[in-house]
Amino acid sequence: MPLLSPLTGSDRLELEQLIPVEKIVKLYQVKYQINVSAFFTGVNQVRVFRCQDTGYRFYYPFTISGDHSTFQAQWPQLTQQTDKQNWEQEESRKFVAPTDNVLEINAINSSFLSDLTGRGVRAHGLIANDRVATSIALHHPNLSFGREAIGPHAEQLPNHYDVVCAFQVLAQMAPVKDLIRPAVNALRKGGRLLLSVPNNCGFLGKATEDVLNLPPHTMGLWDEHALRAVAWVFPELYVEKIVVQPLQPQHYKYYYQTYVGVVNDGLIGKLFSQLTFPLVKPLINARAGRIRGRSVLAVYTKK
Repeated sequence: MPLLSPLTGSDRLELEQLIPVEKIVKLYQVKYQINVSAFFTGVNQVRVFRCQDTGYRFYYPFTISGDHSTFQAQWPQLTQQTDKQNWEQEESRKFVAPTDNVLEINAINSSFLSDLTGRGVRAHGLIANDRVATSIALHHPNLSFGREAIGPHAEQLPNHYDVVCAFQVLAQMAPVKDLIRPAVNALRKGGRLLLSVPNNCGFLGKATEDVLNLPPHTMGLWDEHALRAVAWVFPELYVEKIVVQPLQPQHYKYYYQTYVGVVNDGLIGKLFSQLTFPLVKPLINARAGRIRGRSVLAVYTKK
């Protein structure tokens, strides 16, 4: 059976890269002291394919996928970095009206639901991982959420929500249609779908050793172009806006090190970036608003 694009179902794919599994396992061990070798049983190389119709890139085989809820429950240090970066949530608030009925998929970081609920907005979250759901119920008893995935929830409540959102979830899934299709079905006509993902159109796409952008944590390499293609795959949607995160101060050094590494990797490159970063930091700061950061938010409207 031929390999098909998880986004389009087409076999129009191009093999772009082969990554040794031992390299990935070592990166997780060095960065987070985590052994992820069990995810790669029987796999020696991870392949990166590109969908020729949409530009969406993904890791293969799909069996190496983890999920965000599992990482949150077992290895919270993997999600601390992304959970503290709530840029996409702040941007998403601009697209939520006070009278909206909002659904957040995989709402393991309760800050967005808490903020909306505190402002009187009807907001409901979905958390498939029972351990995480129990923890949130204990610490946030005022929040409304269900212990289920978006698929069965959308079947029970079709055309129900004004806003459906998923923050940094889609990139961690191999079967991306399993999130997008029911999310669209759960929206009423004129409702908004908000999807945020890591933006591989910027410096992140050149950071080949970024652990959080590798499997099993991440399975899809999204960028602005692939996000626009979602509306082509799901014709009920049109792209209202693509919002790109500007480079954040906490990423200045990583941004600089990434581009230095492209030219001169290894010990020399690392030493050079350490010595010269204080000199270039003011220049990066001056241009940060025009530099693509780690994340991108796509806003779709259902026709």
